Amino acid sequence: TYDIEVTYDQMKPGQVESQLDQIEIALQQIGPELTGEMAAHYRENTKDGPLRICITEDEEWQSFNVVATFSVLNNTIELYLWEGKPVPSANIIHEWGHVYHRALPRKKYQGFVDINGGKDGYRPLRKGKRWREQYISEFAAQNPAEDFAETFMAMMTGQAPASPEKDSVLY
Repeated sequence: TYDIEVTYDQMKPGQVESQLDQIEIALQQIGPELTGEMAAHYRENTKDGPLRICITEDEEWQSFNVVATFSVLNNTIELYLWEGKPVPSANIIHEWGHVYHRALPRKKYQGFVDINGGKDGYRPLRKGKRWREQYISEFAAQNPAEDFAETFMAMMTGQAPASPEKDSVLY
């Protein structure tokens, strides 16, 4: 449907179907049009090939509390199943935020990626310290890429304010 290659390994019966359901929910929330545009962009404009999703029970990531990643080296969203449980659609949407962020023209959107410590620069925040004042989630406070992906997820899942005020986090 979306022209995205999905692969899987080390799977038990029923796990693939369950994870495919979560992928479908995520891509429906993002929307077929944006999903299709991103698939076409990666297929036609990157040297690392088309978009892929890989489903695996790689337990190594569990020790880091990671359920999904996006690898720019091979344009692959990797979903790590823990104890056979599918990765939730919200996590998939977060990774899709990285997909979208990576596709933005760097020069045009450089102002959104201030990592130089300027007025809006990213500063390390201690757990539980004032992240709510500047970021949509504590995870978003880590760096610009996570901020973008967390904000994208919040917008796609309806967790972001419908009309942000000028002084709000989303603005």
